[in-house]
Amino acid sequence: MNQKEKIITEFRIVDINFRDQYLEEYFHCLLCGTELLYIHDTDFIYQTVDERAHCPHCKIESKNLSHKLQ
Repeated sequence: MNQKEKIITEFRIVDINFRDQYLEEYFHCLLCGTELLYIHDTDFIYQTVDERAHCPHCKIESKNLSHKLQ
């Protein structure tokens, strides 16, 4: 490198593994990173499963989903 050349910035391109990123966000609290605790309640009459997740550290419920059984 001569006197007039200088490096202004350097970029490092890293492959993003979207599967691992999704699983990390699904199973861990977005606020503190603690592993979420999941509770599944099954209702066989209405054929649904209610899924709830909460963080034991933050004490917040982060997911409340209902799934239909087939």
